[in-house]
Amino acid sequence: MLPEAVAHLAGAYFHQDHDLEYDSPAEALEDYRDVHPADAVGALRVAIQGLLTSGTSEKELADLWLDEGGACYDPRDDGISVTDWFHTMLAALDR
Repeated sequence: MLPEAVAHLAGAYFHQDHDLEYDSPAEALEDYRDVHPADAVGALRVAIQGLLTSGTSEKELADLWLDEGGACYDPRDDGISVTDWFHTMLAALDR
């Protein structure tokens, strides 16, 4: 099951028009980080780390992000594995 914090990010920042609002996926992550309180960003970080350390497979992560979360951004289209995308999200939230 996709944690609520990740589902919110997927649906609210990576919806079907995300590429019209943001120049890059990184910009969407920066916007999330900049507009949400530190506790919400922290909860998202914990949720992402939990998924990465839970032994969730690449396919399961993709299904969670795209299907359950409703994200319209598939990092694999940019040559990035979903696992690496989750690591990228963590790094962007740390800045």
